Amino acid sequence: MNICYGLGALPAGLIYNRLGPNRLYLVCFLGSSLVAIFVALSPSIALFTVGLGLLGIFGSLYHPLGNAVITAKVREYGRALGIHGAAGN
Repeated sequence: MNICYGLGALPAGLIYNRLGPNRLYLVCFLGSSLVAIFVALSPSIALFTVGLGLLGIFGSLYHPLGNAVITAKVREYGRALGIHGAAGN
């Protein structure tokens, strides 16, 4: 999952530029939700592994999306990014 999260973060900025924030939020959160259910119900270790990889990919979409939305919508974005980063960690 962590490898897929890291590798997925590389093209996620380009995907953000192409889809925009509203569509990407939908893809990120709906995809993550569905894959989390799939992981929870996976009957084998192979499907569990595939599901975690997909969860990492969908999760990687959030990083550039969240930061871009914060800097575009929040007036005190330095403080907001600090709170967002601390809460995420």
